Amino acid sequence: MDTKQNSSSIYVESKKGAHSKPIISIDVNKSNPFQALTSSDDKTLRLWDLKSKISVKMFTSNEQKKAEQIANCIFGPEFQIYVAASKNVIQYDLRKEGIVVTSIEKASNFEMDDINQISLDQNNKFLACCDDQGDTHLLDPMTLERQKTLGMQHINISFSTDFCYSDSNYTKPMCITSGFDCKLILWDIEEKKILRQNNIYEICQKYFPGQLLCPPNIYNVHGNKTQILVSTETGHILCFTQKELKKPKYIIDGHLGKVMRSVFAKFNENRIISCSTDKTFAIWDTANRNEFDIPQMVERISIPEKPNWIETSKNNQIFVPDITPILNIYTIKA
Repeated sequence: MDTKQNSSSIYVESKKGAHSKPIISIDVNKSNPFQALTSSDDKTLRLWDLKSKISVKMFTSNEQKKAEQIANCIFGPEFQIYVAASKNVIQYDLRKEGIVVTSIEKASNFEMDDINQISLDQNNKFLACCDDQGDTHLLDPMTLERQKTLGMQHINISFSTDFCYSDSNYTKPMCITSGFDCKLILWDIEEKKILRQNNIYEICQKYFPGQLLCPPNIYNVHGNKTQILVSTETGHILCFTQKELKKPKYIIDGHLGKVMRSVFAKFNENRIISCSTDKTFAIWDTANRNEFDIPQMVERISIPEKPNWIETSKNNQIFVPDITPILNIYTIKA
């Protein structure tokens, strides 16, 4: 693993606090890159103005307060926002007046199983929710009515879900599901059938024989157009194309701890940003490969605590919420 560190092109812009407990996730509004949303163990959502770098609105409800766990939050179409709170997916309206919003627009209850992650496709047609049973449910983003269930394939918790597409124009969304059974599955949404699948444990054993100290459980999947990133407990980041899940484009042996999340940067799609429990986040250049065709590391940045999530914006910013209530904001120097 490359451990080079060069902080000449990155600096800490700010450390912002508004939550009273650790921040679980952050999402940046694709319609407004100066607007962000965070979810926290304090059972609230916070809307942030990234120009002034302050929290301008809080969302909370009885459903959230009663939840045993809060998962990630996302922006939706028009003025909708969503959060997964235990067995509920909750929808709020950003237009509601007041600094504190307590009234929800809609909620969908899953009765038996906690929701671990939610994701919205780029066409705003499907809201995916993966659960402890190993199933992924597709909801109508506006009504939260259940449209389809992609189930009976993962034999363990499904921890992460996202979408990829048949081309770079976001044509024909396909749902990506992953589980602690180390399986990665790509689904035909309309037919509710498996298009392609693989086993990350078998792939890592092939490329790193005898080196795995534990199963490469999948902590996050991220789809970007036709590509898929898989973040694992063993510190690896695997990249696949939607047409080929059996053979990765490359594997980055990136971190000494579990990779909590890796994403293609919104400010540069040739860059991958990853964060790990080794208390670092790293930037990888997919346009600059080494002799083994693996993306070169641009920088590795030490962070004070273990991260929960990582996200980017078009404004050259990287957001790293960690196990504290602080939102760490880093900026790439021009």
